[in-house]
Amino acid sequence: MTEKKKGRGVKFIMMIMGLILVTGGIIGGTFAKYTTQINGTDKARVAKWGVGVVAEGHLFADSYGTTVDSANGNTVIAPGTSGSYSFAFTGTPEVAYQLDVVFDGSYTGNWDGYYPVQFKLDNGAWGTLEQLETAINGLSTTVHPGDAVLPSSVDHVVSWKWDFSTSPANDIKDTKLGNQAVAGNLEVVLNGSITATQID
Repeated sequence: MTEKKKGRGVKFIMMIMGLILVTGGIIGGTFAKYTTQINGTDKARVAKWGVGVVAEGHLFADSYGTTVDSANGNTVIAPGTSGSYSFAFTGTPEVAYQLDVVFDGSYTGNWDGYYPVQFKLDNGAWGTLEQLETAINGLSTTVHPGDAVLPSSVDHVVSWKWDFSTSPANDIKDTKLGNQAVAGNLEVVLNGSITATQID
């Protein structure tokens, strides 16, 4: 009787230990911690600017072939002369900007109200200096990246001419201007500036 009881006791103890080992593994698994790791990286480059202006030619000259030649090297104009000057905006900025074109022209000296020089921008009609001012100042604009037509996609040409002879009456006026230039300078003065400024 005693040995049987011992045998049963040993089996019972082994069963209990087996249950402890099994449940211990289950319970131990339920106490495992959650863990999440997220790694990331980012970078950015500076947005491009690069706005500029390129120009070609000289609007006025000190000589025109063999028919007009300045005595002192100054630029001059005379009946039968003409000239042109081309310019273009460059760059395709990646930011919005305001393009301001400011141009003004004037006549100095006594022209007696007679201004024979004609001007035009691009393929526009020939007109007065005041009309050229309006046309050039009209190039001012607000530009956004991705605009269908960018300032850099268009080349511009400023042209002028003084017709050699339009009528006998104007020939007399032309001659008078030439004689007045002997006594004092008669000049066409052109001033311009171009400013590009980033906007929000």
